[in-house]
Amino acid sequence: MKQPPKVRGLPLIGDSWSFIRDPIAYHDRTAQIYGPVFQSKVLGVSVYSLLGANCNRAVLQNSQDNFSCREGYLPFLKQFGLSLLLMDGEQHRNHRSLIHQSFTRDALDKYLHEMNAGVDGALRSLRAGVSLKFHDFAKSVNLNIAVRLLTGVNLGTETEVAKMAFTDAIESAGALIRISLPGSAYRRGEKARLYLRGRLLHQMSADRNMSAAQDLLSRMLYGSRQSGTNMPEAAIVDHINAILNGAHGTTSSVLSSLVYLLGANHEWQARVRSEIKAYGDAYPGFKDISSMVSLDAAYREALRMYPPSIVILRKSKQACAIEGFNIPGNSFICLAPRYTHFMSDFWEHPQDFSPDRFLPPRSEHKSHSHCWIPFGGGDHYCIGMHYAALQTKVFIVHLLRRFTVGLLPNYRYRIKYAGVLAPADGLPITLGEHRVQA
Repeated sequence: MKQPPKVRGLPLIGDSWSFIRDPIAYHDRTAQIYGPVFQSKVLGVSVYSLLGANCNRAVLQNSQDNFSCREGYLPFLKQFGLSLLLMDGEQHRNHRSLIHQSFTRDALDKYLHEMNAGVDGALRSLRAGVSLKFHDFAKSVNLNIAVRLLTGVNLGTETEVAKMAFTDAIESAGALIRISLPGSAYRRGEKARLYLRGRLLHQMSADRNMSAAQDLLSRMLYGSRQSGTNMPEAAIVDHINAILNGAHGTTSSVLSSLVYLLGANHEWQARVRSEIKAYGDAYPGFKDISSMVSLDAAYREALRMYPPSIVILRKSKQACAIEGFNIPGNSFICLAPRYTHFMSDFWEHPQDFSPDRFLPPRSEHKSHSHCWIPFGGGDHYCIGMHYAALQTKVFIVHLLRRFTVGLLPNYRYRIKYAGVLAPADGLPITLGEHRVQA
């Protein structure tokens, strides 16, 4: 059995700086030198990078129950308290079952009016000829919608404070200096989590008809008491914070990537708009959204090219063999979705934006069960993946009904890595007039 090659990093910090600054380039560059399986040192721990669809399948299917999600993320997310990522086994199944009630098909269908109204109302404040940083705009809109749907709170003037708190909290997870020093990213994250926890605890103490309410917070409080699990309030708060971060952060990530790609590819922008127009001017229903095949293909292609999660972490319990390499027990494992998403083994001209690759007869995403994993896989696949898809598509429907989307001359999409992938410059776009609005 072969031993994975060791990457020679810098003294003390190993490859921490290269990995945090640009994990996509790091994996591409390192794999070219050492191959798709290698060992390196990141943030003080030894990490085994396992790249490619076969590695994804072996780890995410976890058929031998040998890979712990909790232990994989714990060193980086322990300051966040309880979340589904920090749970395994029966505890994970019980908590996930309680949360899943708010992400079923029926629940999403009930969210649609709020999603439509929230996006439509926000876009009505814009006019053709306006330039704006789309990612910043989208995060505010998506956060307001997510907070109303999942906690029953209307943020109002608190929107920007809450948005910054979520940003500080998630960015602290990747802080190179993991000590609470004044002015440090880690300290800002601590303060942000205190604010978010206090805001939710205050909401939990408010009077509410939990048995009738549809928001996630009420469902969790009511479900916990009815089932007899009596989940601690602190645990509920941690879950809500993690889910809210995903509901607006992950959604805004893929939405921004999709808007950029449609802005750069006018033929596809026109194709998606033409499909949208066929459904008239009313708010789209669940069936309408599900029938928009061009929009869905473009959405999937955006996820392929710019998956929100740059890495997926696990920790091995026992020694095992993957792709002919010996992986010791008690070892950190790192998967890289985007690396697989650009492998020519599965994707024709992977550097090109080509949503048709997700449609028959090409259907390239079906060439391997784990060649397209923007939301992970196995028991820990993203519980809000269908929420993110619905919110993103609703946003695109209203945006392209009203405007054409243009990019700045010679614009280059630069991305940063702050928990999830995001445009480094906020994605400046210009809105053109598509038609006169009533």
